[in-house]
Amino acid sequence: MITRYLNKNDKNQLEDLIKEIEEYIDNSEFWIPITDISRKHFFDEKWTKFFGAFENEKLIAAFGIFFNENEYSESQAKLGITQYRCAELGRAMVHPKYRNKGLMKELGKELIECAYEKNIAYLIATAHPKNYASKKSLEGLGFIKKDKIVKNGNYRRNIYIYDVKENYVQNCNQRLGTMARFEYIIKSCINEHKFLLINTMVLILFCVFVGLCEYFSHTKIDVTILIAIIGFIGVITQMYSAKNVSSAGYDLELQNSFINNSGFNELFLYCWNKYIGVKYKNYKNIKDIEDYQTVLFGYFTFFESVYLMYKKGVIKMSLLDDLFGRRFFVVVNCKEVQELDLKTNKDYYENIFKLYKVWKQYRLAHNKTKLITELKSNKEFTELDK
Repeated sequence: MITRYLNKNDKNQLEDLIKEIEEYIDNSEFWIPITDISRKHFFDEKWTKFFGAFENEKLIAAFGIFFNENEYSESQAKLGITQYRCAELGRAMVHPKYRNKGLMKELGKELIECAYEKNIAYLIATAHPKNYASKKSLEGLGFIKKDKIVKNGNYRRNIYIYDVKENYVQNCNQRLGTMARFEYIIKSCINEHKFLLINTMVLILFCVFVGLCEYFSHTKIDVTILIAIIGFIGVITQMYSAKNVSSAGYDLELQNSFINNSGFNELFLYCWNKYIGVKYKNYKNIKDIEDYQTVLFGYFTFFESVYLMYKKGVIKMSLLDDLFGRRFFVVVNCKEVQELDLKTNKDYYENIFKLYKVWKQYRLAHNKTKLITELKSNKEFTELDK
């Protein structure tokens, strides 16, 4: 099975799938007939994009994202989000033979990615109140059902909403945690096998040495000495392996301690949404974050500790940047944070400024300029050392 975006060459297959759905629909109220104008724009990317699944080159499922407000304006108005850029997910179609396999959810994930790339603030979806399959799929994607019902002619629909930016950041954090675990496992294995390779080479050289000694001097090497050397190499290998596992576990704990702190997440998401120009919840400023002073203090104390670990060689800058780069720079370069705490209490945050300096040098050296030199066009952000 392959998945991809549909193009004009798939028009006939899409029409065939639509006919299949209309013929075998469980409840006629679940399917709103397609208007001529909507069908006309099926392959107009400014209006609609369909993502589909193919089995043996046959289209077996498709899901669409609609960018034209004619498709969702009524739902958008009821939700009170007309001031935001929105899109709608709809026309989810799965061939009867391939249902209950999670295809709608998989296709939906790709459409959410598309929405993020197009800077969509909210995704809207509607489903018949008794269409439990659609309800399950939408909620599985992270959509939230609102107490609003759209009446499209005689078709009643519940409205679902998805906050693209907030969910995307949270999903990235979750994926980062999973990726970090995978990365550490791989790195630990690689490092351990590197050491085992060295051990093997040492053993081979030692055996060659033994053989040469016996050949040239006819001197017998005591077997107990050989066993002792092999045992010593084994002990060193275990110590090295244990060190790798311990280090990996420590770094993972560091990552999890950040992710699992709700206050840290609130602070980061507030600043991040401010950076991308989207309002976070109904917050007017950082002070709307619960116990914001404690959150700010804890956030910077965390990174002061990180700086000390970096100075002692416990954590490398490359790993630090992979794990926390965006979460550090997006907050410390937020003018509101600087004026409220960082620059006001500069004398108490000496290690934060030191960390910023070395971290900035690292990122510039590796051409990672976002959230540093590219802030000139954003009035809400400025470099901490300016």
